[in-house]
Amino acid sequence: MRLVMQAAKSGHVNVLETLITKVKELQLRTGIGVGNFLNSCESNSEYPIHCAAAAGKLHVIKFLLDKGAFINTRAPMSGTYLPKNRYNSKKKKKIVEQRTPLLCAIKYNHLPCAKFLLEKGAANDVQPLKYDQCE
Repeated sequence: MRLVMQAAKSGHVNVLETLITKVKELQLRTGIGVGNFLNSCESNSEYPIHCAAAAGKLHVIKFLLDKGAFINTRAPMSGTYLPKNRYNSKKKKKIVEQRTPLLCAIKYNHLPCAKFLLEKGAANDVQPLKYDQCE
């Protein structure tokens, strides 16, 4: 999975194509489809389409969507904590904050990627973070 993430971040569609071909060859033995493979997350909750959007790799986003990646995949952001305050006086609590490929593209100022994702039907209904979203 790490190779898929690196290829998505770096914009290497040819590497992604090779990896997908290898997965297709193994599909009969494992039962994992290409779509499932592209929509699997890394241990740090990243998906290939999030990596491509954050890196501004529009051609990779197009490729991943053509191969079955989900446009509205939501991934929890890791390492985000609420500060100690009146809502949370005992200890810091981990926030469950969702990000989409669209939010990744916007966060890193990749407007062509954001525009493309919106044109393809990406959800723009993500609500702002609230304190009641703690684990």
